[in-house]
This record gives sequence, structure tokens and C-alpha cells, in this order.
Amino acid sequence: MVFLGDDEKFNNLFKMIKQEINNRKKLFADYGGEYKNYITKADKKLPLKVVILNNYDSIYENNGNVYDELPDMIRDSERYGIVFILTGSASNSIHTRISQNCHNVYAFKLKEQSDYTTILGQKTKIIPREIDGRGLMVNDGVHEFQVATIFDTEDSNERLLQFIDKLNESNSSKADKIPTLPEIVNYEVITPYIDTLKNIPVGIERATLEASTIDVVSTPGVIITSNKIENTNIFSKSFIDLLIKYNNSFFAILDVENNLDIDNSIKDNFGEVVDNLISTLEKLKESKEQKTGFIVVNGLDKLVTKLNDNTKLVKLTSLLKEYEEIRMVVIDAYAKIKKFAFEAWFTAIFNVNYGIWVGRGLSDQNLIHISNINREMSKDYKNYMGYVINEGYATLVKLLDFINTEEQGDIDEG
Repeated sequence: MVFLGDDEKFNNLFKMIKQEINNRKKLFADYGGEYKNYITKADKKLPLKVVILNNYDSIYENNGNVYDELPDMIRDSERYGIVFILTGSASNSIHTRISQNCHNVYAFKLKEQSDYTTILGQKTKIIPREIDGRGLMVNDGVHEFQVATIFDTEDSNERLLQFIDKLNESNSSKADKIPTLPEIVNYEVITPYIDTLKNIPVGIERATLEASTIDVVSTPGVIITSNKIENTNIFSKSFIDLLIKYNNSFFAILDVENNLDIDNSIKDNFGEVVDNLISTLEKLKESKEQKTGFIVVNGLDKLVTKLNDNTKLVKLTSLLKEYEEIRMVVIDAYAKIKKFAFEAWFTAIFNVNYGIWVGRGLSDQNLIHISNINREMSKDYKNYMGYVINEGYATLVKLLDFINTEEQGDIDEG
């Protein structure tokens, strides 16, 4: 694993290393907790892992937590078959708590002779000669060493890239990929996580970098909301597209707001449409036919206004609850959904401890119940960030976006 200076990648790499140490600790428990014992006595293969932290000065400046965690990790790493290589730009770059756990220390050309004593931990009068790649090391005393130069410095970058390409061609064993938050959570990113209706992916969790999923089997209703319904458009279109890809045999999209631009969506005659849905559900219930699917309502408030008859909604939601195979997804601004939060037809299938919030403002709303409100929720997130709320617990997620292609950040700088 090689870290080259990206803060997010470093944090993710750090998590991976800690997890790897814990995994190997358990694996070696029956072999004295030692990598060498496991390899020899168990007669099993396990790669030695090398972690390179290049420019530790910059790492520490942006990730102060390394000062507390790295000393123990480096101290124990050798017994678990993990080697750390740290580089610094000055004699005091790497803290004593960390350097004292490093058995091998190499010093290249330094400004002051006293710096060699500081780094190597031994007094010496030797100064490396003015030759590229020349330095000092400790091995039964202080010795001068020379790093091999295999090609001219001017060609080093290009030659190094060529060398890496050749290694990749011939070596199938590679270091674990460091997970990062994707620029866009498009269909390609989410494809490996498409499973069943119990695990529908809605994005990538920012903290764990794992897929965030929702279970629509255990609930007949899903709420998608935000400060304004317009905020939800990109995610809603992407989410609906994903639901359609589940190959459900029943699908109805009531685009009351007329802003989704989805083929075969219904944009008028909603009273007649709801009557037909009720009739279809009654037939499915009587025939006991198991036909899974979704009814999506984009603009719940306007639908209620256009129907002007709550008995239809009472009947529809009652059938959805009884039939259980077809679920309803409602999309609207939270203030508009809030108006119906205590209506019998709404509470029949919707749970305000469960839903998807798009964009900023989660901590200010009063529709979805949140048990873990924190400062993070007050940040000015753009509409491709949001929260998945499950049993009142909100998780920050980069949401599905099958529409855009440009790179995205997390927070609105404007």
C-alpha cells in the first residue's frame, strides 16, 4: 500500500491497516501471535504487507490522530507481517514516539552534522559524500551507504511508470485498493450492490465507504423528502430507475409535479388512476397472486389536492398494507408531507422514523424523527449528499446520481 498525500485516502488507508492488524492478530492467535510462526508452523502463505507513508510532515499536519495511533501500530506491526516505511523532510519530521519503534533508520544528506546524531541515535563524524543517493545508516556502527541508480534522474519518472506497468502485467497479486468516496455514485458504482428488495442501494456511506441500502420488504411505504421537492429530482429519478431495474412486474409513477421527465409516467387524470390502482390491488388480493412492484407519487400534497377525496387514499393505503407485495414511495418537501403525518391513511403505511433526506437542513426539519442529531447535520450539503434514516438513526450518504457526469464535492461553497 502506498500513500502519496491525499487526506481522504490516508484516512481510509489508516482504517484498512488497523483492520488488517486486528485480522492478523486473530489469525495468529494459535501461533504465538507471530507472523513468522504462522508461516513456518502452519505451512501457509500470507503476503508480507508494506505500507509507505511518504512525507510524514504533511500527513501529521492534516491528520493529527496519527500521533496517538501510529506508535502502537508500528511497534506491533512486524510480528503481524506488516512493514511501515516513513519518509520525512527534516531531522525532526518524525516524532520520537514513532521513530523509537523503527529498527532501521536511513539518513540522506542533511544540513547540519549534529542532525545525523539526532536521527541515527549515535555520535558520528562521518558525513556522506556529495553523491546522489549517498547517506548514513546504523548497522553495528554508523556506515555510509549508496542507493542504486538504475537510470538518469531526468528520465526517472517516465522510466518508473514503465517499470510499474511491466510489474502489473506480470504480477497478478496487487495491494488492496484504498476505498474512496466516488465522485459520482452512478450505476457502475452501485451495480455490485444490487441484490434484493431487502437491500436496495441508495448511495455510498461517507464514513464507511460502504453501500447504504434500504429494506422495502419490511415497510410498505418509503418517504423521500427535503426542504424543497426540487432538491430531490436527481436522486428520485436515479432511485426510480434503479427500482425499475429490479424487473418488478408492477410499476406506476404518478408525476403530479410533472418534473421527473421519466418515460411512461402519469401526469394527469389522477382520480381515475387511483381508482384503477385500487381495482388492480383488489383483484390481486382476491386472486392471491404475488406480484411485486411500486407506486411512486412525486408530489404528495398536489395529489391529495387533486383527488379532493381522502377516502380513495384510505382505500389505497389499506390495500397496500394488506397486500404487502406492492410498496408506495412518496416524494415531496417535508413541510408538505408533514400536513398528513397524523392522517390515518398516511400512518397506515408510512413510518416517520424511516426515510431518505436529500441535501441540507435535516437538523431543522420536524417530519422525520432523528435520534442522533449532531453538528454535521447543519452543514450546507449539496443535493447529491443526504441521509438515510433507519429507526430514527441518520447516516450521511452520497446519493445515487445517474444523471450527472461532472465531478462533485460534498459541501456547497456558495
